[in-house]
Amino acid sequence: MGIPKRYLELTFATIESTPVTQRIQEYLAREAPRGRCLVLMGPTGTGKTTAAVCALRAWSGDGRFVFTLDLVSTVSAGDFRERHGALKQAKRAEC
Repeated sequence: MGIPKRYLELTFATIESTPVTQRIQEYLAREAPRGRCLVLMGPTGTGKTTAAVCALRAWSGDGRFVFTLDLVSTVSAGDFRERHGALKQAKRAEC
């Protein structure tokens, strides 16, 4: 799944419920199954990574965690194999 080690134990049950986590749970129940997208935006320290990890762990389908900066860095600086592999892996995941 690509979840960073420090986030491995996080689930919606182990973190404090917030309006953001409630919205993500609603998204998973209603919108994700219909192929809809959810973008998490905000400054550093607002809980985006925590929320994304919890969502990925709660998702019953195929999913992958990728830091946007890591993906952009690989795509822009990697060799062809790395670029192609990174994009293919990111595109293939349902969540």
